[in-house]
Amino acid sequence: RFIHRRRQICRRYDAAFGSLAAVRPLVVNYRETVPFIYIVRVLNARRDAFIDRLKQRGVDTGIHYIPNHLHPFFRKYVHEPLERSTRLGEQIVTLPLYCDMSENDIGTVIDAVRSFEGSS
Repeated sequence: RFIHRRRQICRRYDAAFGSLAAVRPLVVNYRETVPFIYIVRVLNARRDAFIDRLKQRGVDTGIHYIPNHLHPFFRKYVHEPLERSTRLGEQIVTLPLYCDMSENDIGTVIDAVRSFEGSS
């Protein structure tokens, strides 16, 4: 039940966000993966605006991954700019994903993300 529900929610998100220009879901093969977080990329240096917009709509987000080369321990090993990792690290956000999400909760997340698409 746990695995089925998480995959079900992710597929709903994928269907809702797949055509958006400003927000891109991470491509995942759900036959092979049981997602524990749902990741989107927010393009055009608008991640903070995205987070703020969702918060205004009652949806919490998270930033779960910071590129390793930006952590103090690993900085000494980096001898050249890691531009792609840095850029991706500045774009990714996680959305709510838990087994007991109600259909209303899922709809709230979807509506909030879609509302960002039309914002300036």
